[in-house]
Amino acid sequence: MAGGRYHVCKKCGPASWIFAAKVPKFPKCQWCGTKWPTDVPTPKIWSKPEPKPRPRKPKTNKVHDCLRKVWDTLPEEACVQLKEAGFEAKPARTEDVDLVALLQQHVGDLPQVIVDALPATPTPDPRQEGKEAGDVLRSSVGKLRDLGQRKLRLQEEIDTAKDNLRAMLHKMQDIQNAIEEAKVEVAKTTKEYEDKVVKHCAEEVNNGVESVLQALGMQEASLTEEQKRKLEALKSDEAKRRRMQVDPGLPPGLPPSQASVMPDLAARGRSRTPPGGAVGGQAPGLASQTG
Repeated sequence: MAGGRYHVCKKCGPASWIFAAKVPKFPKCQWCGTKWPTDVPTPKIWSKPEPKPRPRKPKTNKVHDCLRKVWDTLPEEACVQLKEAGFEAKPARTEDVDLVALLQQHVGDLPQVIVDALPATPTPDPRQEGKEAGDVLRSSVGKLRDLGQRKLRLQEEIDTAKDNLRAMLHKMQDIQNAIEEAKVEVAKTTKEYEDKVVKHCAEEVNNGVESVLQALGMQEASLTEEQKRKLEALKSDEAKRRRMQVDPGLPPGLPPSQASVMPDLAARGRSRTPPGGAVGGQAPGLASQTG
């Protein structure tokens, strides 16, 4: 079955028509004999475009990049060895120099012919100059404002540090005053302790030893040197024992003779060890003096 394009006879109208593919077989209209048009267009075949290869960037080696960055600082021997190994350093970039500007900078050293041939220096645009000056002024004002704000913040920090330091100084002075008061209190209590305890213990020891000598009918001056040394040792041991002895119910160092001034602890249900009596017996080394 034919299909596709067709032709209609211009004389007969829509009643006479033919498919374009059958024109070579039936070149004329069967009703009027008019030739069918022979310029049958060939079907256009669309071809797929060939993909174009994308340009790829050359792969860069990080080691090569690092070497190129420090190429100018490497020793000459290292550069020669790297070149022999196949490494190529990028050539130094040459900046384009404005020849006219360079000549205008050295116009005083040039011949008059070249000076006359140089173009005249362009006059600056007032508006452009004003704009550039305004930009510079704006940048300077902004920088000054930032520095002023930084100064204010730093001054606040300095004031805070001063206040903290002043408070710590006052605290240190208070502590120093408290230390001085504590020293005075310690000296006072030490003196009271020596007056009430140490001296009293020494007096009691001396009284006890003297009572023993009186009971024996002897005097300390009549003792021999060895007996005196033993007597002094006895006094020292007795004084030490009295200082170390603490009577429960009495403050430390309170002698038994002052126990009557303390409240009666027996009424409160507490027991108290009776104070020690006088040391009995003979003093060591005195037996030879008795007759």
